Amino acid sequence: MKETAASFSSFLSFSSQNLRNEEQVAIIQASTVLSLAERWIQQIEGAEAALHQKMMELESDMEQFCKIKGYLEEELDYRKQALDQAYMRIQELEATLYNALQQETVIKFGELLTEKQQEELRTAVEKLRRQMLRKSREYDCQILQERMELLQQAHQRIRDLEDKTDIQKRQIKDLEEKFLFLFLFFSLAFILWP
Repeated sequence: MKETAASFSSFLSFSSQNLRNEEQVAIIQASTVLSLAERWIQQIEGAEAALHQKMMELESDMEQFCKIKGYLEEELDYRKQALDQAYMRIQELEATLYNALQQETVIKFGELLTEKQQEELRTAVEKLRRQMLRKSREYDCQILQERMELLQQAHQRIRDLEDKTDIQKRQIKDLEEKFLFLFLFFSLAFILWP
C-alpha cells in the first residue's frame, strides 16, 4: 500500500502539469483516500497483532488453568485419602481401647477402671475423635476454598480476555468493512472517471 501511495504521488507530480484542474483535484482526493486507507490498514494490522497477543495470553491462561485444575484434583484426592486413613486409624484406636476396656486392663498402679471412669474414657475418646475429624475437615475446606478462589480468578481472567478478544474482532471487522467500502468506492470512481 505504501508503494502504491508513493507511485501515485510520483505520478501526481509528474502528470500534474498535463492534467486539467478537475483531474488534478480528483488525483489529490484519490491520494488522500489512499493515505486514509493506508492508515486504516495499519490500524487493522495493529489490531490483528493485539488480537494475536491476546489469543496467546488466553492460551497461556488456559494452560495455567488446566494445571491448577489438575493440581486441585490431585490435592483433593490426597486429602480424601488422608481423611480416610485418619478415620481408619481412629477406628483402630477405638477398637484397641474398647478391647482394653473389655479386658478391664489395669491402668494406674494396679487399679481397675470403674464403670464411671470407663464411660468418661469413652466420652473423651469420642470427643477427641470428633475434634480430629473436625480439624481435618476444616483444613480440607480451607484448602478447597483457596483453590476455588484461584479457579474463579482464572475463570474471570479468561472471560475478560475473551471479552477483549471479541471487542477487537468487532473493531477489525469494522475497519475491514470501511476499507472495503473505500476500495469499492474508488474502484467505481476510477471506472466512471472519463
